[in-house]
Amino acid sequence: MTTADSGCILYLVPVPLSDGLFCTCNLGFLSEIKIFFSEKISETQKFLKKNKLLSSFTDCEFHEIKNISSSDAEKLAALIKPAAALFSDAGCPCIADPGNLIVRAAHKKNIRIVPLPGSSSIMLALMASGLNGQQFIFHGYFPVKEDQRRQKIRNAEKDAQRSKRTQIVMETPYRNSVLLESLLAVLNDATLLCIASDLTGMNERIVTLAVRDWKKRKIIPEKVPTLFLFGE
Repeated sequence: MTTADSGCILYLVPVPLSDGLFCTCNLGFLSEIKIFFSEKISETQKFLKKNKLLSSFTDCEFHEIKNISSSDAEKLAALIKPAAALFSDAGCPCIADPGNLIVRAAHKKNIRIVPLPGSSSIMLALMASGLNGQQFIFHGYFPVKEDQRRQKIRNAEKDAQRSKRTQIVMETPYRNSVLLESLLAVLNDATLLCIASDLTGMNERIVTLAVRDWKKRKIIPEKVPTLFLFGE
């Protein structure tokens, strides 16, 4: 398949999940980039400084993309001349992160998209869970309201039983204990539940047990980035 090529490039740049990790790809080319799209500008600039990728931001443009509309994305994509870089705060851009609207707009303009290799907490947790990695679904966040959250868990468990798909959920760190409480209250005792916390960090912990065994432990999750995976 061939398409017209605008000659422009949008790089999708992953950022290590924890401070102790280094990038696994050569990012020296970023010294030539002048247009940056960021989940949070301060975090992108911090990353560029720490890795000595840019000595000055004077001639650069930084655009925050966390809550942009499709029309905003179209305007930003028009700035990609000849190249731009899209950053996550941690992990891979556009995966449970903002950025997909700019990528979509760039495709419309026949801009080449270059995803760079890096860690995804979702993939790392799935790899280490022991659960089905052939079929899985990522839900993002479950509802904040308890009744809605519990119904969502019931529906997800039914899907896991019917399709054998691993169910993956994330939560903001300060709500980890609330989500775990709901999971243990709703899920069947035989369902396998993996809790993957602080991935690649100093306090990384990944444990998969049947729900009945989690109930015996009475753990209180730490307020760190955590993924919850469950299935058969």
